[in-house]
Amino acid sequence: MSKRQFSMQTYWDKKASEVIPRMHFTDAGQAFSTWHDSALAKLLELMGEFPRPVALDAEVEYSVEECDFIRQRVVFDTEEYMSVPCQVLIPKHFKSDRSQPA
Repeated sequence: MSKRQFSMQTYWDKKASEVIPRMHFTDAGQAFSTWHDSALAKLLELMGEFPRPVALDAEVEYSVEECDFIRQRVVFDTEEYMSVPCQVLIPKHFKSDRSQPA
C-alpha cells in the first residue's frame, strides 16, 4: 500500500523546497545592491500600478465596554470599491503620560 499524505502544509512545503526562484540572491560575486535594484524593479513591474489613494471615511460601527478596555469595530476605505473592517482595542486606564505597551 502506498504512503498517503493529506496535509496541505506538507504538500506546499515540499513543492516550495523544489523551487529555485529565478531572481534569488547568491553571493557568488553578485553585489547585493545590484540584485536588490533588479529584484525591486521586477517586483514593481509584476505588481502593476498601485491603487489611487482614497479618503479613509472611517466609521465606528459599534463600541463595547469590556473589563479593562473598550472594543470598537471600525470600517474604513482602502481603495475605490474596497472597505476593511477591524477591531480597535482602547485601554480604559492609561498611565499619566498616556504611554502604553504595544
